[in-house]
Amino acid sequence: MLPLILNLARVPCLLVGCGKVGRRRLDTLLEAGASVRVVCPDPAPWVELPQGVTWIREEFAGRHMEGVRLVVAAATPDVNAHVALEASRRGILVNRTDDAQASDFHFPAVLRRGSVMVGISTGGVAPTLSKSLRDQLAVEWDESVSAWAELLAELRHKVRDQLQLEQAASLLAEWSQWSWLERLRNEGRASVENAMLMDFRVRAAQGARTEAHGVRADDHS
Repeated sequence: MLPLILNLARVPCLLVGCGKVGRRRLDTLLEAGASVRVVCPDPAPWVELPQGVTWIREEFAGRHMEGVRLVVAAATPDVNAHVALEASRRGILVNRTDDAQASDFHFPAVLRRGSVMVGISTGGVAPTLSKSLRDQLAVEWDESVSAWAELLAELRHKVRDQLQLEQAASLLAEWSQWSWLERLRNEGRASVENAMLMDFRVRAAQGARTEAHGVRADDHS
């Protein structure tokens, strides 16, 4: 298994079947920004389809896979097997909601805190455990994690533009230590931002002195 974060914005995906499990998968795909084609013989449960959804009220056929890049089979086992076979023939990644071993990928239990996203998976063999671990992590990872990530994102370009590569990498690694999150929780964002900027100014001054020293040494060589 190889964990990946996929950018599904406007990517055409196919969902076959839309029962209880299928509806959860549909919500997940829409949340990721995918364009979803739903094939289901039942009528759509909405008066107006959600944005990004095309509902095809038919039994599944191979032609429904034309142009799609990701497939979720959430129908009966027989239909899911047919969907998986057609996807395999076309080289399209498929998830079978009823058979983890026959799937090319799995949906992890996801925890989001702003731009920070963590997915926990057991490879489909124990999904309830994945959810339990996610819920436990959610207790420790409060919204301050999002504020921490936002602060690092704001300072990252400044640091990388004005410091040498090794200096920048060292400082960003230091700011990514858990102790900074604890400071943010205890002192607030403004205080932590000021402390980080002070660290940055010190590193920048050190770099300038080192560079100046190197220039003087060259003058005497």
